[in-house]
Amino acid sequence: MMNWKDACNSDRRLFELIHVMMGENTKLSSFLFHPERSSLSSEPKELLRMMKGFSSGEQVLLRVGMDLWNGSGGAQVGDVISRLDGGSFRRVIEGMIRAYTQDGQR
Repeated sequence: MMNWKDACNSDRRLFELIHVMMGENTKLSSFLFHPERSSLSSEPKELLRMMKGFSSGEQVLLRVGMDLWNGSGGAQVGDVISRLDGGSFRRVIEGMIRAYTQDGQR
């Protein structure tokens, strides 16, 4: 877990959800999120540029995480289907369902 002092409960829950969706891969979470405040680690355009060094599946997970966080990832459904292995695909779908229903208003 990040050492966020300014995070509200919904930010913490969303981070946890994204972290689980990424297979609890701390490399991906550390790349995506700032270690000390509840925000992305860089501007979205910069993150998209820097993620080129990750595998195609990792890039999809990062993009989905950015989309859930603030809509900036540009993830494509076709990429989720074609580039993720079965476990990652299942975590993403389950994570999206949880994100959709987490506030209890939907």
